[in-house]
Amino acid sequence: MGLFDNLFKQPERPAPDVYVPASEHEAWISLLLGVINADGDVSEIETDLLMRQLVFIKFFQGIQIIYHYKRSFTAIHKYGSEALIRESVKYIDEDFKPMIFTLAVESIYVDGDVTDKEKQIIDFAAKCLGITDELAEKIITVFNIRYSDNCKVVNDPIDDDDD
Repeated sequence: MGLFDNLFKQPERPAPDVYVPASEHEAWISLLLGVINADGDVSEIETDLLMRQLVFIKFFQGIQIIYHYKRSFTAIHKYGSEALIRESVKYIDEDFKPMIFTLAVESIYVDGDVTDKEKQIIDFAAKCLGITDELAEKIITVFNIRYSDNCKVVNDPIDDDDD
């Protein structure tokens, strides 16, 4: 480094403020919370489903799920759904991505309504996870059948605040 480099050295820029999950386990939870939070609310029934989904997956055996949930829940309010999904995908093993997408789809059905925002976030998650349209349609069809008696797909009213 020369004299001028030392004299006119630019200060180091801080790293951009992006979400980085602490582990692959946290990445799963963050991605799923990102989907659940699409409508701006993480309900008790959605949280209950998420915990029940994860506790029976071998990958989560012996893992303190609630620790990762708390970190992810804090992050969702700081970064938002899309950022959590986009950044979490980078830490998830390719072999698990179809399973996570399936869990994500189920999570939007559990509260009884599938809103336009939830449909959009599922589309976004599918693209981030690299899920083909064909596979995504099959998974969504299964949940349409499974929840047909107690869930309706709704079209959100036009929200003038979004313009």
